[in-house]
Amino acid sequence: MSLTALTTIKEPLRLSDFLTQVKQTIDERFNGNHGYWVRGEISQWQKNAGHFYGELVEFDDNTQQIIAKVRINMWASMAIKINAKFQRSTGESLKSGLKVLLLIEPSFHQTFGLSLNILDIDPSFTLGDRQARKQAILTRLEQEGLHHKNLNLKTPNDFTRVAVISSKHAAGLQDFFTEAELLQKHHLCQFDVYHASMQGKTCATEITTQLRAIYKMIKAHQKNYDCIVIIRGGGAESDLDGFNYFEPANAICHMPITVFTGIGHKRDQTILDQLANKSFDTPSKVIQFIKENIISKAQNAQKHFDFTISQARHLVQHHHKDIESKHTSAQQLIRTTLNYHKTIYAHYFQLIISFSKEALSYQKQLHERHYHELMQLTHRYTRIAQSNIEYIATHLHTLAKTMLQQHAFQITHWHASTLTQAKSILVYANNTIQGQYKLILSASIEPTLKRGFSLTSYDGKYITSAQSAKSCDKLTIHYHDGRIAAEIKNDK
Repeated sequence: MSLTALTTIKEPLRLSDFLTQVKQTIDERFNGNHGYWVRGEISQWQKNAGHFYGELVEFDDNTQQIIAKVRINMWASMAIKINAKFQRSTGESLKSGLKVLLLIEPSFHQTFGLSLNILDIDPSFTLGDRQARKQAILTRLEQEGLHHKNLNLKTPNDFTRVAVISSKHAAGLQDFFTEAELLQKHHLCQFDVYHASMQGKTCATEITTQLRAIYKMIKAHQKNYDCIVIIRGGGAESDLDGFNYFEPANAICHMPITVFTGIGHKRDQTILDQLANKSFDTPSKVIQFIKENIISKAQNAQKHFDFTISQARHLVQHHHKDIESKHTSAQQLIRTTLNYHKTIYAHYFQLIISFSKEALSYQKQLHERHYHELMQLTHRYTRIAQSNIEYIATHLHTLAKTMLQQHAFQITHWHASTLTQAKSILVYANNTIQGQYKLILSASIEPTLKRGFSLTSYDGKYITSAQSAKSCDKLTIHYHDGRIAAEIKNDK
């Protein structure tokens, strides 16, 4: 009996009779056709005594409003086979929020109404839907010129402060901080945690919110991060759906610093993995990468420090040898100069003595000659000659004495001048040596500190600017007689 025929009956039917007619009509129309393939989204999915219950929902593509909804059942007799088939192909279990293609058979009950019994499932439809959504997001970002923006940022080779986005209860967060706490303990790197759900409906929204909050703090210069890390532990692939939405993907592309992901899966990459600067299989590999970079940077710094110390020691030794060489040369020059002037003075002295002797010899010879000539003169000239001889003798004696005094004075003057010059050379050489020695000593740290200066360091590194100091929480100030620890308080 058809529904059209029922409308002609004047006598009203009981509800149970009417619904029985409806059930018979549905059974006649739909049963016996080996089921129908229907697509939709699972909602309100739950298990009870081996059976599964929920709803199959269809949304409008434009308004996202529900335009169709019906109850669905998967009886225990079918559940084992269907669940195993779906999990084997997709790596996950059926749950709310999945788009599926189901082989169903309609069932109508007078009390419970219409429902669809699940007979089979096509896992490739679910996989294709997820892949299509990911591709649509990538295509949109590529059209907007954002697809490679974070990938093209230079990966940092040193880490002092890192922002970490993860769930409070994520297993990966504990693995991550097993190593991170050691780095923090030794003041090598600071990790700021921003909590967000790592799965479920709110995952994408909460990750986006935290990314935007970090972005604002970076732009306002409130935080100075080297990179952002998004981590979670392992899980089913369906748990990663929150990482395949446009909003967090778009936020990563607009980040001014690099983003690392350690989402804890190997089967497939999420959108965030593809857009991040670096992607790791696990959170442990993320912190291992950061730790290795910090260790490498520290080792390079130690090498540079050792090289600087070696060069400084080499220069000190070189200048010390140079000073000793110059000191030896100065002493040799002084001795040579003194010996030279001593030789000159001795030579002049001998010349003066020889000249005096020759002058005396000459005068003596002249005197004798005149004496003999006078002796030949007449007696009357004897007294005159004798007087002249006495006069000449007196004159020669005075002349010789005067010449001796003049030469003695000249020798004394030369000797004093030579001594003065030698002393000047010694004073100059000594001042030069002391000046160079002080110059070498002033290049070391200790004399500089003793002159009233101080050095500021953070974790063994010298701090040379206020900007660098602001990024530190504690500083060590070095004076010539000790060190003082100082805590930095930055204005917010």
